[in-house]
Amino acid sequence: MARYYFDIREDDEFIRDDEGGEYSSIEVACDEAVRSLADMAREAVKAGHKNTSDHQMSIEVLDENGRVREMKFTYQVNRRRLDA
Repeated sequence: MARYYFDIREDDEFIRDDEGGEYSSIEVACDEAVRSLADMAREAVKAGHKNTSDHQMSIEVLDENGRVREMKFTYQVNRRRLDA
């Protein structure tokens, strides 16, 4: 089992994972990171980020040697003025 860390970036906020978790492979760790990112996106929409024009979030998967992979999610809301 190897230890992997999931550092989170959401817009300008950065959260470092100092604890990490043990996974049987990088693929299993990345699957968990993708699920976590999808959960983050759902929660952001529920929290009202759907009203912002651009929202970015990512999870960087690291091992003891540094960054291994990065998963990103970006969405945009383009508002159009509706004249009656």
